[in-house]
Amino acid sequence: MSIEETIRDMVHTNRDWEQARSRTYQQRDIDGDGIDDTVLLTTFEHGNYWRRELFVCLSSSPNKVMHTNLGGKGERQADDVAITNQTIIITGKYYSADDAMCCPSLPYESTFLVVDGKLVEKK
Repeated sequence: MSIEETIRDMVHTNRDWEQARSRTYQQRDIDGDGIDDTVLLTTFEHGNYWRRELFVCLSSSPNKVMHTNLGGKGERQADDVAITNQTIIITGKYYSADDAMCCPSLPYESTFLVVDGKLVEKK
């Protein structure tokens, strides 16, 4: 429920609209306690702009929701989320200089870890 409350607050504060039909959930153990944690990849829209956000809620601290902006229209499009070996892997596409705003073409992969209660992108 904490992820839902965080999204509700973001919608209320930013006046963005969440596209719930674009949600992708994964449940796997990220914090190493043997209990599955929840990861959500979703889209927010505001006018003609959209962005993808990643939310994580750990079983070891269920009242804390971590989230990060993964970029959006004109920058990069996060398409999928996977969890392997306590690591969150985002795959998607970057925009090249020749791409239309609808259609990024350059594949990318980003890796995130939970470090000290924060999402950290591994470079």
